Formats: sequence, structure tokens, C-alpha cells
Amino acid sequence: MIPSIKGSNLLLGLLALLLVTAMALVFFFAPEEKTQGVVQKILYLHLAAVAAMYICLFLGLLFAAIFLASKQAWSDALSVASVEVGYLFTTAVLLTGSIWAKPVWGTWWTWDARLTTTLLIWLIFSAYMLLRYHFGHLHSGKVWCAILAILGFLDVPLIHYSVRLFRGIHPRVITAGGIATPMLWTLLVTIVALLALAACLVYLRYAVEMLRQRLQQFMLMQEE
Repeated sequence: MIPSIKGSNLLLGLLALLLVTAMALVFFFAPEEKTQGVVQKILYLHLAAVAAMYICLFLGLLFAAIFLASKQAWSDALSVASVEVGYLFTTAVLLTGSIWAKPVWGTWWTWDARLTTTLLIWLIFSAYMLLRYHFGHLHSGKVWCAILAILGFLDVPLIHYSVRLFRGIHPRVITAGGIATPMLWTLLVTIVALLALAACLVYLRYAVEMLRQRLQQFMLMQEE
């Protein structure tokens, strides 16, 4: 079944309002951190992108497993949509982290455990993107992509717990009690905004993938 994108103007408008609200809170409501100053405000986008990355890649794993078990087209479409959006947010995590690291650590990059494991998952899903681009039209290609989506997600727990398992300079996870109330509310709203953006992108990419698969089936029927 191909999802409809009709009547989505209201939802897109609400999404835009939520994103604008999040950015307004980041720049005008949340106070500057005492030692890092204004550059610390990238924290809100960085952590929100991390949350979106985790959830999207988990959905990629979930629907990949469903596809391997059922061979249903919709599960493959949802898996690739989730993985591609997760890959987008993984890229955002690396970029925002590097921008934040330069003024704080004095370098764009260091081989810290969390940075290295995040780069590793970006490379894994870069391979996924190439595999999907070249062989995604074949059933065997879809199967191998599903397997890679599952194996690639295994790096997510390593990313999350790397600051506890290995020594490094990356800060530990922020707790609610360790952050000022205006900062906490700003962070929560930004996370909700980017998760809503991720959900919208996954849905649209899913719709495009279902249309692409339907078109592929139609072209095969015309050739017969």
C-alpha cells in the first residue's frame, strides 16, 4: 500500500512552528554556559540529532528483521527510509560535534572512543547506502542491505556506553539534575522538534520508496 501525502500541509506547518520554537529557545531563552559561552548552544542540536540517529537506526533494524522474516515490500521500504534518515542524522552528529569540539578542545577531531565509534557507524551505513544504490533493485540486494542494517546497529550500544567503557575526553551523558531548568526545557523541546522532523522525513522517504517499487513492478510487467 502506498501512503498518501495529501492533507500534510497542516502537519508540515506544525513541524515548521515546532522547529522555529526550538531554535528560538536555543538562541534567546537558554542562557549561555559560564565557561564555554555561546558555542555551548550547539549542544541542543547535537544531542537532539543523537536521539534521532538512535531511534531511526533502531527502526531500520526492526523493519529489516521484519523484511527478512516476511519478505514484505512495505517493511523493506520502511527499513531503507529509517536507515537513510538515520544516516542523515549521524552526519549531523559528526558535524555538530566537530564544530563544538574546535573551540572547546582546540581541534576539529580527536580519536576519542565515542567519536571513533560514531565515525565507524557512519562508515558502515555509507557502505549500506552504496549497496542500496547499486543493488537495491534486486531481492538479494535488499536482503544484504537488511542484514547490514541489523549488523550496523550493533555499534549503537558501543557508541552510547563508550564514555564508560573507555577513557576519553568526551563528556558523559547529561542528567536532568545536572543542567539548569531553562537549558533542560530547551533541550527537551529541541529533541521533540528533531524527532518530529525525523518522523516526517521517514514517512516521505517511505512514500517515495513504495512509489519507486510500484513503478519498477509496472515496468517489469510492460517488458513481459
